[in-house]
Amino acid sequence: MSELFYIPPENINLKEKSAVLTGDEWKHAAKVMRLKTGESIRFFDGNGHLYNGVIYSAQNRAFDIKIGAVEEKIPGWRLEVFVGLSGGAKLDLITRMLTEAGATSIMGYFAQYSDIKKISPGKEERLRKIAIEACKQSERVFLPKIEMPVTFNDMTENLTEFETKVVFYERAKNFLEPSAFKSKNIALVIGPKGGFSEDEIKELEAKGALVSSLNDAVLKVETAAVSAAGLVRYMQLK
Repeated sequence: MSELFYIPPENINLKEKSAVLTGDEWKHAAKVMRLKTGESIRFFDGNGHLYNGVIYSAQNRAFDIKIGAVEEKIPGWRLEVFVGLSGGAKLDLITRMLTEAGATSIMGYFAQYSDIKKISPGKEERLRKIAIEACKQSERVFLPKIEMPVTFNDMTENLTEFETKVVFYERAKNFLEPSAFKSKNIALVIGPKGGFSEDEIKELEAKGALVSSLNDAVLKVETAAVSAAGLVRYMQLK
């Protein structure tokens, strides 16, 4: 299968059936893949559309593309993963793996036991670039919405939008039945490295969240996030 490229929606003109490949994506196409005028190219817009086209002209650091077939692959599910921010938690890795797993949004929040108070400037943009690369690798053609950091209260307010919300808590005594994860509209909440406080668990339960154990061991944040997302997507696909 040929290489997949990303072109943002603002560079796609469906009325004219044309698109422009620029920036790092052009550099990869021209310098690494050595694509030329007249050759076919596949690209996606991050909104669930896969395009087939042909490069019809090469500008200075840009390719003009004539759009052919368009395939719609808009996800029929919502899977939002809320991740407690922690020092040492690998946000780059978490973003890559959650994108591959099928998360439609990724939100990082500060919890009571978060051991960091801020994230570096430009982190959202860096994570978005990582998500683009993960889409290309996994052949997903929608980009998850990435938002961080937010407060714990803002995170709990977002939960009200979801039919099913599950909190994975290392001190929980129960394991939810697999059928609990079959919802097409589900939110997962993963705690920070220090875990949740009892007050936070009570507040999450008050918002209608189900509290469950995820494993018989204490998992790293990144392990818990991708394990939970993989479980949910498996059940959604059954």
